[in-house]
Amino acid sequence: KGIYLPPKYLEDSESTLIFIPAKADQTLPRARGEKVEGMFLTPPGLALSKLFEKTLGKSFTRTDLNYLQKNLPKLFIKDLKIAENINFKTENNTITIEITNHIFNEICRETRKHQKTSESIGCTLCSALACALAKATGKPITIEKQEQDGKTTKIQYRIMEDSK
Repeated sequence: KGIYLPPKYLEDSESTLIFIPAKADQTLPRARGEKVEGMFLTPPGLALSKLFEKTLGKSFTRTDLNYLQKNLPKLFIKDLKIAENINFKTENNTITIEITNHIFNEICRETRKHQKTSESIGCTLCSALACALAKATGKPITIEKQEQDGKTTKIQYRIMEDSK
């Protein structure tokens, strides 16, 4: 599974990268620039998450999960007209986001046809939200599950325990 790393793991304090470990039980890098076995990828949703920040006028590294829960609905529904509705549910280290009738439906559907890619890094929209969550929480994020039910996409993210 790809792990969305928050900026404190990276050289760039405003970026997010996906780390795909070489082994399933491998630990995360503990310091910027630490050599680890695995691959670092630019998230497919990074540019979209930066558009979210630009539209809101705030870097997600200077916010928290409450800020996202409060501001993403207006951003998605009114400002960018991405979706009809968006709901957040946070329970322990799990965040579930349901998005209704969003403009990325077809892209998400096509991404799911490539199971390994879909399970590891997600579609553009799932990836953009994972980037936002990693920056706002300051913790590594994984996409645990993605489901499409008619017009609604349900994404489940896990906040990983920080090794820092």
